[in-house]
Amino acid sequence: VYELPSTLEKIGVGGLTWANNCITEDGVKYLGNTENPYVLMIGIDNSTFTINENCRIISSYSVTWENIETLVIPDSVTTIGNNAFQYNYNHLRSITLPNSLRSIGDQAFYYCYGFKNLVIPEGVQTIGASAFYNCNALQRLELPSTLQSIGEYAFRETSNLTTVISKIRTPFEISENVFSASQTEEYNSETQQYEYTYTTCTATLCVPEGTIDAYKAIAGWTMF
Repeated sequence: VYELPSTLEKIGVGGLTWANNCITEDGVKYLGNTENPYVLMIGIDNSTFTINENCRIISSYSVTWENIETLVIPDSVTTIGNNAFQYNYNHLRSITLPNSLRSIGDQAFYYCYGFKNLVIPEGVQTIGASAFYNCNALQRLELPSTLQSIGEYAFRETSNLTTVISKIRTPFEISENVFSASQTEEYNSETQQYEYTYTTCTATLCVPEGTIDAYKAIAGWTMF
């Protein structure tokens, strides 16, 4: 029998996804402990589900290849695991992320291209690599002041993105491929390696008053 501590912050990719002693409530499968049986969301029974308000972590690969249209994550979840909601394609039209959220894993919403607006709430510190890769219906993105890192390709192939509102007052370095709409590659025969060139993001970047020069001086943000 699995007994997960209430202090659990993170679990590895695929960890416990196939556990057979979980509980199911409102279409969602969980693992936890006697005090809180909803610590870890590990999967769903169908595309119509409600996440328990005591859930803390959404496990890797827990809601992939589904036809969910609206996603509301309760204000208890701190972690969205790697690949958690990937490949929901154009079905996922609306996402509400909670203020309790601290990290969004790699490829968490990979190839979810149904929603047009995305607000990353205050409190989120990390966005993983390719987290919103090919979310190409996205038009407006809001980044919180608490953000400390954005992984490579996090918002790549978001070709319809028109507005990025960043509340980050001290911008940090990001890869030039984070917001790139596309890339070209060329083989260098001397180094025997491929060299990549990324397109400039055509969206308008809105930053806090007095920080324009700081953004212009930091790698990655100059792609706007």
